[in-house]
Amino acid sequence: MVPWASEVREIVTLRVVVRTLLAVALLNVLFLVLLIAAVGDPAGVRTRVETAFRSGDLGNADFLLFDSRRGFSQYTDCIVLHMLAAPDSSRIRRAVSPLVYVADDDWKNQCAVLHRVVGDEAGRLGLFERRYSRYWHGYNAGVAIALRTMEVRTLRRVLVAGVWISLALLTSLMWRAGAASRRVGVAIALAAGLFWAVPYFDPGFTFGFGDAALLLGLAVLAVRPSLALRIQSIVPFAAGFGAVIVFFEMLTGQLPVAAAWLMACVMAARQDRAHSARTDVRALAVAALVGFLVGAVATVAIKQLLAFALFDPRAGDAFFSHLAMYVGAPDASESRPGMLLPFIRLWKRANILTYGSQRAGDALVGLIVISWVVGAVRAWKDRGMDDNVNRMVLLAAALVPLFWVLVLPKHTFIHAVFMVRILVASIALAPLAAWWPVVSPQRH
Repeated sequence: MVPWASEVREIVTLRVVVRTLLAVALLNVLFLVLLIAAVGDPAGVRTRVETAFRSGDLGNADFLLFDSRRGFSQYTDCIVLHMLAAPDSSRIRRAVSPLVYVADDDWKNQCAVLHRVVGDEAGRLGLFERRYSRYWHGYNAGVAIALRTMEVRTLRRVLVAGVWISLALLTSLMWRAGAASRRVGVAIALAAGLFWAVPYFDPGFTFGFGDAALLLGLAVLAVRPSLALRIQSIVPFAAGFGAVIVFFEMLTGQLPVAAAWLMACVMAARQDRAHSARTDVRALAVAALVGFLVGAVATVAIKQLLAFALFDPRAGDAFFSHLAMYVGAPDASESRPGMLLPFIRLWKRANILTYGSQRAGDALVGLIVISWVVGAVRAWKDRGMDDNVNRMVLLAAALVPLFWVLVLPKHTFIHAVFMVRILVASIALAPLAAWWPVVSPQRH
């Protein structure tokens, strides 16, 4: 076993495990309380929805590519509004296992279904009731609270502004945190500002809240970089961060981006405070990633257990049937292996990140590949030099989206039109790894 790996094993004690699990458990209690408190006025939500349909801020089309007014995915927005507007027997039921009406088993035309039922009980005739328990639906709490005081149009604007403000705050904090943090912060700011398609996705409820939470979580680490210097502190923090991302996730891509940027921020904080750090940077990065995964997986499990135990005995079947589908490989096409198809589709959808230009999208994919190869070559040539381990961490973090696709290939293939946003993690980190400065031992 390599020395830094054995260091992780020695430092991860029972106390760290207990603190991590306790942090995740307390956050999940908070999630439940927040949702129960927030989702309490279906009639008020229905009024806002009716107004939005009349004003054109909602329409029957489920997807609106390059629409900065309403956002790309009206489909998920309509599902969120549907969960909040549907009448149900109790707050806790709406929080844990919200009701949705669907026209068929494929859940197509959700905006048209919402428009049909929101103002007329007779509109529900011929529709099917479904419990949507697969996610925490943390965005439901944010939307429900916001719609008490504002219209859908205003909420969309607030979400976009919130993401830009969160990105500016993160950049400002990392700029002042040290040289390494400055480089990472600028890389994230440029990649997110230019290629995250914020104007087209973050008006959406399932994107805006999650993206803002991601950036603000990293900002906490920029404010308290000491969290990243010890495994005893970074593991519980990372686990809590993973839990928060899952709370706002609808498998829309925030998880791999958050994991990749977390590793980069941990590396930067450790580098800027190398004089007071005792733990190897690789051990810290791996510990952060493991903690993040533990928090994310545990939060998913807790939500499914709550739904199954309280209201929805079919919650497990629905969750595992979708999971089985998502982890499978797409059927082979034109002699191309199924495992290659999600990567090919992400490449073809890269124009989403470049405002419709396929050539620019191709160039962006090329930048990722070339930068990563250059970084790997330089890492090999610079082996033994100071700071080269930092480049290796960045190279590993830049591959997180690739591993995500390998784990959930069919999900990526089906939803490539928005999952292409996960490439922003690699866009930020691969060039940074390629040009990361190293110090020769002779210069000391």
